[in-house]
Amino acid sequence: MNLTALTADEQMTLLGLVKQMIAADSNVSKAELAYVETLANRIGPPGYFDDIVRGATDALPNKGDVLRAAARIRGSDERATIYAELRRAALCDGIAGEEQQMLTWLAELWELDVAKLDAAIDRYLDDEADTAEIRNLF
Repeated sequence: MNLTALTADEQMTLLGLVKQMIAADSNVSKAELAYVETLANRIGPPGYFDDIVRGATDALPNKGDVLRAAARIRGSDERATIYAELRRAALCDGIAGEEQQMLTWLAELWELDVAKLDAAIDRYLDDEADTAEIRNLF
């Protein structure tokens, strides 16, 4: 699923989760900044990303609000897309403890088979799998 296919609320939830993921180790790396720039280009046309960031900041001001918004994500395609993006963000500079906790929390919330899902995402990030393989794990 393309990031532009997510609703504005789903995009805001994604950005809130990405923000939490990047802030988890209290250090924003160059790789994470590059990822956010890439994410901005993939989420929509110029200026749209800024609007979604403002919306996410207003609607999801703290971690609790972000996690409650994640709990409202229902679609398997949307869950697959968001989980894959969070794993991508976490992999920028190695998955730290709090980052893994967030991934584990989402996996439990969404009842995911993490081992299969992470393997499919790793193949997808290496262009060896398609999103259908990931989607089928939900």
